[in-house]
Amino acid sequence: MTSDGIGEIEHLKDKVNKLSRDKSQLQLIANMMSKIGASQGLDAIIRTMLSDIMGVIGGMNSVIFYYHIDDDLFCADALGQQKKIDRMDDNLVKSAFERRQSMEADGEFVDTALMAPEFAKAYAWAVPLIAGDDLVGVIKLEGQYVGMNDLRESLSVFFSFVAGILRNEMLGHSNLKKANDQLNEMNAEISNSNLALMNIVEDLNGKTYALKRANKKLMELDRLKSTFIAAMSHELRTPLNSVIGYSSILGEGWLGPMNPEQKENLSIINRSGKLLLNLINNVIDVSEIEAGSIEAHFESFDLRELLEEAASCVENDIRKKGLLLRLAIQHRIVISDRRRLLQCVINLLVNAEKFTERGEIALLASSAEIPLHVAISVSDTGIGIAQSEISRLFKPFVRLDSRLKVKTPGAGLGLYLTNKLVSEILGGDIQCSSILGKGSVFTLRIPEKPDEKSLGD
Repeated sequence: MTSDGIGEIEHLKDKVNKLSRDKSQLQLIANMMSKIGASQGLDAIIRTMLSDIMGVIGGMNSVIFYYHIDDDLFCADALGQQKKIDRMDDNLVKSAFERRQSMEADGEFVDTALMAPEFAKAYAWAVPLIAGDDLVGVIKLEGQYVGMNDLRESLSVFFSFVAGILRNEMLGHSNLKKANDQLNEMNAEISNSNLALMNIVEDLNGKTYALKRANKKLMELDRLKSTFIAAMSHELRTPLNSVIGYSSILGEGWLGPMNPEQKENLSIINRSGKLLLNLINNVIDVSEIEAGSIEAHFESFDLRELLEEAASCVENDIRKKGLLLRLAIQHRIVISDRRRLLQCVINLLVNAEKFTERGEIALLASSAEIPLHVAISVSDTGIGIAQSEISRLFKPFVRLDSRLKVKTPGAGLGLYLTNKLVSEILGGDIQCSSILGKGSVFTLRIPEKPDEKSLGD
């Protein structure tokens, strides 16, 4: 260890020792203040104060000078001896009275106020007792050790306390009664305030209970609503699948040739049916998520194969618009809910296709900045989104205003559902960055494998 380190340790030891001494001193002073506060009457207060100071400071003699009863000057010592004096002959005490500050002197003192000359002292200390603007008196301590006792520095609070006690005692019982009356009034006000507060709290508790009941009822109604929507959607999906299936069969000519107008009408039926089926599926998923009935089914799979499958589902629609579909994907094994991840990626690709008129759509996969996470990004060169609108994207039934809104079908559930699935089922998050008029990038970040808690659930 270096000399600097040793010095630092010694410095810390000194600080600890000083703090320990200060704590002991403050405890000692607190005990003295407690004893004085418990004393009854002026004489008892003075005796307790002077004897305690002399015992703690180490002085051989202690005395107090104070004005009392028609401003007469009195002197009292620790033995309880008290007398009225006509004039102040002690120059040290006189200076403390006049200057209202502590005075010190050393040397051979041949006389004191209450003791014979043979008890000569080596040091004297006179301390004024000041309460507010009032000079209550002066304490004088004499002895061999008074001048070197480091406890003196901590006694200012004690002397202020003593000054206040003495002043209150000297003011008499009338002022004390007045203070007690004021205190009683304050206590009465506090009691009234407490009673009013208790009434407010009781009323608040009643309203809180009613609010909890109402909230519980609303939650139950919301659960029933979600359950009802899911059940009805299932009932709608069955005949809708038949409509889509039969329109496809008719359109492909399996039941005989059809003219162009009939084919176009069947194509419209088929496309509209698929849009409605997708909407119903989204409504079912949202209802199940809000009802807490969707469970994750984790399995190991190749991320590249999943993303290529997602791209193939929307590739025809993208190419029909004359857009380029670009993939940048490597083989990577992950453990997640394959069906829900595929659903999320398809939703993002469909969203990109809807709002892109020219340019390209890119599907990328890479390691996320979060350890053990993978990032899947869908970028486009579409109409873009204003920064002020991005926060609204993932709310249900929200469709941002744009020139493509009228031409683009949808109920505003795709991004909301995707965000819900990613955050609540896949354990990840979704982010969006966009420049209005230039395009957008949506990025899913999911763990490469679920944590133990998710697997346990």
